[in-house]
Formats: sequence, structure tokens, C-alpha cells
Amino acid sequence: MEQKRDRKGFGMKDLYKELLENIPKYPNHIKGSDLAYITGLCGTGVIRKHINALRSAGHPIISDPDGYSIATNSEQIEKCIQSLRSRCSAIEDAICGLYKSFGAVAQ
Repeated sequence: MEQKRDRKGFGMKDLYKELLENIPKYPNHIKGSDLAYITGLCGTGVIRKHINALRSAGHPIISDPDGYSIATNSEQIEKCIQSLRSRCSAIEDAICGLYKSFGAVAQ
């Protein structure tokens, strides 16, 4: 795995091209930490941000506990969508719980 630490002179287009070139087709996967190492980015949170941008642009990048991969069929995409929706629901539950906690904090 080739590491690139110096991103000077690289634009987003170059970064996204590099990410897409290193994400394998399903059933193979690559961990976010490996993508961070390859691209020279700091951490998996930064990788998630860029993966989200690529997904938003229509790239079929899916994820599961094994890492990221490029979907090869619509069923894989649907499974990833369901996982994302489940996380949205859990986040909404946490937000509602925090709103309920306002009274406890004011005491």
C-alpha cells in the first residue's frame, strides 16, 4: 500500500480520483484507516466526509463493518441505504433524548 503524505498541489478532484481508484469493487473492501494512510489524510472522520461527498455526487460507494467498496448491484446499494437510515433514526432518538434533558440540566 503506497502512502502519500504531502497533499500540497493536490485539489479535491485529485483526491476524489485517488479515493475512487483505491476503493475496490464488492466483495472486496478497504478500511477507512487504510484510505487515510494511502491518501495522507488525517483520520477516518476526514475519509467519511469525503466518502459522503462522493456518494452525494452519485458514486455507488457502500460500507459495512469490513470497510468501503464499490457496489456491483442495486441490492448492495439498498442494504447500505437501510444502514444509513437506521443510523439517522438512532441520531434522531439521541437528539430527542437531549431535548428531554434540558429540564435535568436546569436544576
